[in-house]
Parts: sequence; structure tokens; C-alpha cells
Amino acid sequence: MRHLHNLIGSLIILYAVDAKPAPYIRITETSDGEIQLQVTNRKLKSTTDTNAPTIWLSAVAHIGDKLYFNTLQKHLDQQALVLFEGVGFHPDKATRLKGKRGAGNFQRDMVEKSIQEDIAKSLGLVYQLGAIEYDRPNFLNSDMSAQEFMTHFQLGTKQSILSGDAKEDRDATRFMATLAGTSAATKILKGFLQIFGKSPKFQGVARLVLIETLGSLGNEISSTGKLPESMQKLMKMILQKRNKIVLQDLQKIMEAKEQPESLSIFYGAAHMPHLEARITKSLGYKPVSDTWLTCFSVRPDQQGLNQSDIKFVRRLVAIQIKKYINQ
Repeated sequence: MRHLHNLIGSLIILYAVDAKPAPYIRITETSDGEIQLQVTNRKLKSTTDTNAPTIWLSAVAHIGDKLYFNTLQKHLDQQALVLFEGVGFHPDKATRLKGKRGAGNFQRDMVEKSIQEDIAKSLGLVYQLGAIEYDRPNFLNSDMSAQEFMTHFQLGTKQSILSGDAKEDRDATRFMATLAGTSAATKILKGFLQIFGKSPKFQGVARLVLIETLGSLGNEISSTGKLPESMQKLMKMILQKRNKIVLQDLQKIMEAKEQPESLSIFYGAAHMPHLEARITKSLGYKPVSDTWLTCFSVRPDQQGLNQSDIKFVRRLVAIQIKKYINQ
């Protein structure tokens, strides 16, 4: 029981920034009992200019099955331009602003060191950074450089979100430790995954925990204002400041003499409501269609889960999320 609490806590830290209310992420259940996590690929069209580029808001969950990422890759490869998420693909702002296409400094061996990769493997899934091919001529990194990101976690810098008070900075330091794989919760989670990761029932329970966590957070957290006060600066940096870079890049594209016929903004689902609001308001676009993709699912009948197991996981996730949001 204690290990399952640690698992849920770690997932909240890792994926709270990737879960937003429907219609960008949702949980569905088929008639035969399959429980699915789905994310939408939303198409936007200009309301004033029929020749303006089609904009796709290609929301993504960072862990999924191979078919999910293969489908996304196919869509992205069909676009004239892809503005994609990825902190640290460039070392500094000056390099980022050169606008070089492709994968920048990204190396696939970095993926093997991440807690997200460990979680994905234990669930029989794949991690986005290892599944998507970024070294494409139509891919343009539209995110903070490594230097820009780290200045937010350095005391004394203008951009710093740290106050110097250990208690007040707890969530920010815990977040960075989780990403680095050095936090106590992360170490416990890694050990837990190594011991139980090959069990079909464990995979079923863990997948269900992740589905319910992402789906429930999507319903609970529609803005940074619903987060604990200590997390609000962190989430503002992770969401809105990074979105600002995307919107600046998009504005340059829209002002250029030659515009792409279509482009995709390829970012985590949590970023999309803010991006959509800004694009529809400032550029005169409107959503015209949604394409829902199943990231991954759990088949209770095939993984040894009964209705009592499902109810228990859902109740436990709900309690942990409520505790986290109200802390």
C-alpha cells in the first residue's frame, strides 16, 4: 500500500504539468471494458483568411504505446512545419534564436537516464523522446534552451522562482530532483518498478494508476490557480513562459511573406488550452475538428484486474490528488 502511494505521488509530480481538463485529454471505456487514455489532435482554421496556414494543436502524453507515437509521427511528417516542445535541445538562447531545424543537441542516450523511460518500460510502453524522430527538416524546436530553463532554479537571477526558503521552495526543488532521478520518491519508484515491473497484474494496476491520475488531474487542474501556492510559480514558468516562446515563433511565421500551408504545435496537453485561447484571440482562428488518439490502455480481463481492484485504484488516486491539490 505504501509503495502504491509513492507511485501515485511520483506520477503527480512528473505529469501534473501534462494533464489538463477535457477536451485535450480524457478517459474512455469501451463496451468490452478496455480503459483508455486519449489525447486530441485539434485542427484550427482562420476565420478571416482562407489562405492562412492550417494550425494543428497536436497535444501529447509523454508515455504511450508504439502505435500511438507512430500515428503522431506520421501526422507530424505531413506538416510543412512542426514547432515542438523540448527543453534543452539548444544550449542557450542565442543558439535557439538561430532557428536551425532538427534535433539540436538532443542525443537518444539521454532518454535511458530518465525516470519517464523507466516508467514506460515497466508498463510495456515507450517514452516520447525515444519514440519520436526529431531530426527532421520540418522540425523546429520552440522551447527554452537549457540555460534559459536552469536560470529559473538559480538563486539571485532575475528569472529565479526560488525564494531561498527551503519550505517555500520545496515543490520546485522536489520537481527538479524528480526529473534528475535523485529524489527519495524517485528512487523508491525505480526500485518498485524493477521488482514488480514484469508482472502483468502490476502493469495493469500501474497503467490504471497513470490513466486515472492524468485523467483526474485533467478534470481538476484547469489553471495554475488550482495548484498549491508553492507550485504556482513553477507551473507558470513551465506552462506560460514556455508557451510565450511558441507564440513568438508562431507570430514570426504568420508575419513572413511565405507561410507554410500547415503547421503543427507539438506540445504536452497541459499547454494547449492557453495556446488555443491566445491563437484564437490574437490570430482569429477557430477549432474545426478533433482527432482523438488512444495513448495506451488497460484490459482488466487480460491483466487480472477485477472491479474491486479498479474501484480501489480510482478511490486511492482521487484521495491522493485531492490531498496534493489542497496541501
